[in-house]
Amino acid sequence: MYKKIIFTSSFGDTATFKIDCMSTPEQLSQGLQGVKFIPDNYGMLFIFPMDAIQSMWMKDTLIPLDMIFIDENLCVVDVIENTTPKSMKGLSADCICKYVLEVNAGLADSHGIKFGDKVELS
Repeated sequence: MYKKIIFTSSFGDTATFKIDCMSTPEQLSQGLQGVKFIPDNYGMLFIFPMDAIQSMWMKDTLIPLDMIFIDENLCVVDVIENTTPKSMKGLSADCICKYVLEVNAGLADSHGIKFGDKVELS
């Protein structure tokens, strides 16, 4: 499975995160619930079985996150920044995607990750 994700902007800037991949139904439902800390160079990548409008929530998640939605062509299609811990509100992109990366809140902005950025998984 993948060990890192690299974002490349249209200007050629890159941002790299070490990742853990979640793809089973149990992993997808657990996510980062109960986790109190993640390093700034870490992300959790959710790999969904099919392309769809993916909905996430923050139930039992203790830290604020940025959610980066990525389509099957490995392109960023949306970013939701600074999510609210323990919220039951559904969070989703307005378009179809295959992957969602969760990182510490503020990292999408500080790394300039935005719609249209290219993604590499390795």
